[in-house]
Amino acid sequence: MSAGAYAEELRAQAKAILSAHPGVPHAWREDGTLVFPRPSPDGFEVTLHPEDGEIVVFTSCGLHEHVEGQPLEASTRALALTRDLLSPDMRVREFRAGGQGYRWVLERRTGRGWAAETSTALLLWNYFGRRSQRVYSNAQLPGRLADSSPD
Repeated sequence: MSAGAYAEELRAQAKAILSAHPGVPHAWREDGTLVFPRPSPDGFEVTLHPEDGEIVVFTSCGLHEHVEGQPLEASTRALALTRDLLSPDMRVREFRAGGQGYRWVLERRTGRGWAAETSTALLLWNYFGRRSQRVYSNAQLPGRLADSSPD
């Protein structure tokens, strides 16, 4: 299906959801892309971009997810992921080498700490660079996952 069909379904579902959360900052672009701005230096922007056959959920810290399926299903799943990305129950761990990110892991809060969900990585990166990590998280919405208790 065309990106237009995905953009139309995304807008319809998102408008209904966002009406219940009027305080959550967001913006629509002309192409149907929905953007939730970065709330703090330790947070990250979340962007939902409709494309042919999918909606891609991008984060400003490097991680991205392709949500495929029919427009109704893809929009529902992309918005559910975004809802969790905007809460403290999900975070992105960035692995760095030489001061640059090379791998990003989406982590979900569990009763025992944090569990990896998915990851995105660069094919080529500075293997010999000094290694470090950085964790990004948002808190525009309250947590809703199985166990929202602190670690």
